Amino acid sequence: MASAHPIRILVIDDDAVMTELLSAILGMHGHDVTTVASGEAALALLPAQTFDVVLTDLQLPGLSGHALATALRSAIDPKTRLLGMSGSAPSAHERSAFDAFLLKPFTAEQFAEAAATSASSSPNPPSESQTLDPGPSPLDEAIVARLSKQLPPAKLKELFQLTLSDARMRLGLIQTALAADDMDTVRREAHAIKGGAGMVGATELHQMAAKAENAASKGSAQDTPAVADFLAACVRLERMLDTRFS
Repeated sequence: MASAHPIRILVIDDDAVMTELLSAILGMHGHDVTTVASGEAALALLPAQTFDVVLTDLQLPGLSGHALATALRSAIDPKTRLLGMSGSAPSAHERSAFDAFLLKPFTAEQFAEAAATSASSSPNPPSESQTLDPGPSPLDEAIVARLSKQLPPAKLKELFQLTLSDARMRLGLIQTALAADDMDTVRREAHAIKGGAGMVGATELHQMAAKAENAASKGSAQDTPAVADFLAACVRLERMLDTRFS
C-alpha cells in the first residue's frame, strides 16, 4: 500500500477528525504527514521545515482562504504543491490561489492525482451533490469499504468515535448559537461537521449538516435541522457502528 514515491505533506486544518483521518490514510501510504491547526502555525513552521505538498482547508479561524494561500506562496519553495480543500465548492477567486482543489470527501488516490497534476491541468472541482449519494442509511458503504481497505478495524472505529465526539461538541455550539441568533457560528460549525462526516461516510450527518450550513448561510434559523434531530442521527450511527465493530 505504501507509495513508491513518499512525500512530505503539511496539512493545515482545525478539524481534529480531518487531521486524524488524513494522517492515518496518507501515513498508511508511506507519506510523512505533519499537521497544524491554523494558517499562522503553518507560517511559523515553514521557515524551519520544507514540504513537497501543503494541503490546507479553506475555512480556518484567523488567516485563511486566498489570503493564506498568498502568504504560504511566499514561504514555500516554488516547487511545493499548494492544495486547497473544503466541504463546499470554492469560488473561482479562492480556487485560483491553489494548484489544485479537493472537495471533501476525497480519496488518497484523488489526493495523489492533485499532488502530481500541474495547475494548468487540474480537474474542475465536482459539485457538492457528488460528494455522497443520498440514501436512508447512516453510512455510505462505498466510502466505508474504501476506508476498510486502508485502515485496520481498530483505527477505523477510533475515527468514527472521534467523528461522533466532534459532532456532538459542535452541536452544543450550534445550539448556543441558535439561541443567540448567531447564524455565522451555526454555518461554521455545520460546515465542520459536514466535512468530517463526509470523509468517513457518515451520510445522514453529512446531509443534515449540509442543510444546516445552507440555511445558516441564508440566515434562516427555522430551516436549520433541530439539534435534537442531529443527536438522534448520532445515536443511529453509533448503534450501527456498535454492531459493525462488536
